[in-house]
Amino acid sequence: MKTNKTGYREKLKSVCPDKRSRDLFILLVVGLLVYFMNIDSLPLSHSEGRWGEITREMELSNNWKTPTINGQIYWDKPILSYWAILGVKAGIGSQRLNEWVIRFPTVLASFLIPFLIYDLASFFYNRKIGLTSALIILTSFQMYQIGRTASADMLNLLLFLITVWIYFKTVHKNPVFWWWLLLGFIIGINCHIKGLIGGLPLLVILCHRILSLGLRSLSWRFLSHFFAGASMAGATYFGLWFWILGDIINTTNEIYTYLITGSVNNLPLPLHMVIQENLNRVADPIDHKNPPWVYLEAPFSFLFPWSLFLPGALITWWRDRKVVKDKKEPFGIWFFSLLIFFSLMASRRPYYCLPAIPAAAVLIATHIHLLIRSEETAVKSGNSRERSIFIYSLILTSLVFILGALLIFISVFIPDRLDSACLYPSGITTFLFGGVLLVVAMKKRFSPVITIFTVFLISLIIVVNVSLPDIGNNSTFREFTKIVTEKTRNKRVVLFMLDNAKLIYGLEHPPYPSVSCDQNTFPEDLVKKLVEKTVPGDFVLLEKNNLSLLSKLNYEPILEERPNPSYLKMEWKNGLRLIPDEKRIKKKTLLLLRICNQDAQ
Repeated sequence: MKTNKTGYREKLKSVCPDKRSRDLFILLVVGLLVYFMNIDSLPLSHSEGRWGEITREMELSNNWKTPTINGQIYWDKPILSYWAILGVKAGIGSQRLNEWVIRFPTVLASFLIPFLIYDLASFFYNRKIGLTSALIILTSFQMYQIGRTASADMLNLLLFLITVWIYFKTVHKNPVFWWWLLLGFIIGINCHIKGLIGGLPLLVILCHRILSLGLRSLSWRFLSHFFAGASMAGATYFGLWFWILGDIINTTNEIYTYLITGSVNNLPLPLHMVIQENLNRVADPIDHKNPPWVYLEAPFSFLFPWSLFLPGALITWWRDRKVVKDKKEPFGIWFFSLLIFFSLMASRRPYYCLPAIPAAAVLIATHIHLLIRSEETAVKSGNSRERSIFIYSLILTSLVFILGALLIFISVFIPDRLDSACLYPSGITTFLFGGVLLVVAMKKRFSPVITIFTVFLISLIIVVNVSLPDIGNNSTFREFTKIVTEKTRNKRVVLFMLDNAKLIYGLEHPPYPSVSCDQNTFPEDLVKKLVEKTVPGDFVLLEKNNLSLLSKLNYEPILEERPNPSYLKMEWKNGLRLIPDEKRIKKKTLLLLRICNQDAQ
């Protein structure tokens, strides 16, 4: 047994000769298993449809500069995240867009982020804290979910981290002018992925400079370099915009008109809309009017279950912030400066604070390793941390038992369409993990508790990834859109009060005629619009809750989407079980109708 163990270690050393390369190998393997496994198993959901449909229509129209959904211009978001998807498609030579291609830029960004966090944390602390920080990001449930979903958020976070990484690894120690220009260029590109929020690295850099080195550190040299970087960011941002707008704005008079009114020939143009949206989110929000304390909860949800350590980590950082003066670590300042900034904005959504999450992960990792280092002292001297270590261990153990019970419960009572053969044995295995953790916790061995818990989380995520094909292949949405395409081939399909981008992506030949409404539109006017757009034999797609508006029309029901089992509720009649919640799914269930005549009665 000893020989085999020694042989295993020798093989590992031959592949990874030093500890740092072993850490990177661990992150490589875990990252591939967490993010890349079965990323195409589920259909597009929620805002993913926007990325899928915009890129498809760009390709169909051969117009990479004008994003549209169902033929309608959509300038609400910057354009580079769509180009990233089309670049992946061209790079791999794919014949058509699919879920794998659409999600790949996000997944690749999510895969690279832990490596940057590892290197930054290792630079300011040590490789053990770096590895723990990266594994916290990899095994936090919501970070896992966002990291496998097509959006601009993880691309924004990647470029944010690259900018911060370059500054603290290079510019902070060696303030060469050209490095500041590179930082500005990356920030300008990032603004075309997520918006003006791409400039947040400048806020972190400035806050860290002032709070760690004092106001006197704002020398003329630093300020000139800082503003040169900011100017480069602005030049990159606006330069790319003017290239995009080059085909639309052709004269000096039109440029003047555009800058004043935001439109040319009554056509709204993107730069004005994007800047207005960003400024509105700071001062006068159109939506997302959440209270400021939404950001007190967001880090806990993003980093769960590791966020159990976050209160202790923040308290420890605040207590020790003046003790360690030489390291000038940025993570506490990074975390709090962004949280305060987002709280002061008028428009608030939890995922806006995503750039603060890596800093929180590093603070949690330092707290965990502080507890590990103090373990021996606590045992010998009766230190108060002994109790904290034991409580943390029991909480993590209890969490494992709870997750195991949920896996068993779901595998027994979940509807067949979401069932997976992996769930029940995984629940039993989870109880074995919990038993081992309990034994180790009772022995007050905190380091093995953290190691076992991390392995458990990685195993749990792998089980979920393995189960995804069973769930995705039984998707009611995929089934519905496939049958709609088959039944309506070469026929007109009208969308009635429906702007669901993922539905349009599921169909084949956009754009589709549509009837939409605003708050001042009466139901009778909607029906008249539908009559004007359809002839007998045309198909209509709508949501079930809008069917009552068509009561005066003659139509033939063709197809109804099967109840989406993701809307579940518990029923205690004849034993405990989970069933679809009809009241919740009624609003979103899709219907396909055929118009029999077009005369409203």
